[in-house]
Amino acid sequence: MMRRSLGLIGVCGPLRFTYLSVEAHVRPTVETSWMGDLDLGEMFLNFPLSLALAPYCGIDLSPYVKEAKSWQRWERLMMGLKVSPYLAIKATHLAFEVVYGDLRDPLNVFHWNKVILPGSLEYDPTQPKVWKYNPVTQGLAATVVAYVDDLRTLGLSQSECWRVMHRVATILTALGIQVAGRKARAPTTRPGPWAGMVAWGDETGVCVRATQVKWLKAKAQLETLHKEFEQYKAGTIAGLNFKQLESIRGFLVHMQLTYPALTPYLRAFI
Repeated sequence: MMRRSLGLIGVCGPLRFTYLSVEAHVRPTVETSWMGDLDLGEMFLNFPLSLALAPYCGIDLSPYVKEAKSWQRWERLMMGLKVSPYLAIKATHLAFEVVYGDLRDPLNVFHWNKVILPGSLEYDPTQPKVWKYNPVTQGLAATVVAYVDDLRTLGLSQSECWRVMHRVATILTALGIQVAGRKARAPTTRPGPWAGMVAWGDETGVCVRATQVKWLKAKAQLETLHKEFEQYKAGTIAGLNFKQLESIRGFLVHMQLTYPALTPYLRAFI
């Protein structure tokens, strides 16, 4: 069950939350955008576990270690705990409120003073439909989009993108959130993948595509499915593997986020 709205994808679980989709990246991207990448190290371990849950997340070592006087408990968010994704992403969003700072300050790299909408006098149809205007650079305001622990910084120039990366990395580190410097990628106009897709801008406009590996995987899955369906019609196999169909459907839904034109073709899988 998924919901797409304003560049957000709904996630069903014990607690509902949203994370950014491809649309959220494309919206603040223009032909002259420079993009850099940062990665949050040990995503869950950056955030403490709720004191209410900690007593239930432990192990009694006394049967295995004679010296153990009591049981040991986990105090950080952990893999497999249902609330971990919700709590980690919520805490990250709160941290970004500090990263963005005072948006009214002209010295702030994220500064903007108005939002340009379709129908306004300043609106340019070659620009994003909705965009924040920075009067200092006289263009689209710099920003950062986060897909869980993958951060993509955007600026109108290489130097502006570096400033965004510096501000994000230093403030998150000061807040106790680990930024893995070894995984950082310098600003470029042709960045690598983010959230399973590749986006860039050039003289033809803003372009989006899947990685070659994922495109080949999607083709291979469809070819395998077509072959098995033909075998089923011929009576050489009793039926199709339901779990395999679920796996293929899930991956094609992931591809559909990059290529919305696939949507009508997925009805057979939904």
